[in-house]
Amino acid sequence: MPIYHIYALTSNLLTFAHLGIENVLITNPRDLSAFVRELARHSFSFLSGVNTLFDGLLATPAFDSLDFRSLQICLGGGTAVKADTALRWQRTPGVAIAQGYGLTEASPMVTGNPMDSTELTGSIGLPLPSTEVAIIDDADRELGFDETGEICVRGPQVMPGISWPSCQRRVSAR
Repeated sequence: MPIYHIYALTSNLLTFAHLGIENVLITNPRDLSAFVRELARHSFSFLSGVNTLFDGLLATPAFDSLDFRSLQICLGGGTAVKADTALRWQRTPGVAIAQGYGLTEASPMVTGNPMDSTELTGSIGLPLPSTEVAIIDDADRELGFDETGEICVRGPQVMPGISWPSCQRRVSAR
């Protein structure tokens, strides 16, 4: 993820730096061959990205010969991870991609799947601690499963001044 993206800034840069975890900056992630060569130089335990990146790495020669023994967590964000990409990813590195949902105003995560997931769930996961999530209709009534409405979030990570409901877009509650 580019570090100007809120997810990469908060998780990869700020959190990992605070914990003393080494970050490797890939200056041009579109050059996937160079990306793979850089990965080969490190024993990496965490990799975050978007579906396009995971798919591109899988198609890059030499990716499948990397040493994945240290890889523990793969986290997908920015957009949904496609099932086909997730299945191929799980076969090559041997680690499932966990997904989450977030937005810039929530700095950034709202929900997430467990990091020890053994397969792609197709879900955005559960709300983070102290975070409330609801799907509501135009009359601000909470909806049930398989109903379409707006996703609304409230929690300590939501930017001040964003009132409940902080509705983002029409989605189907699943």
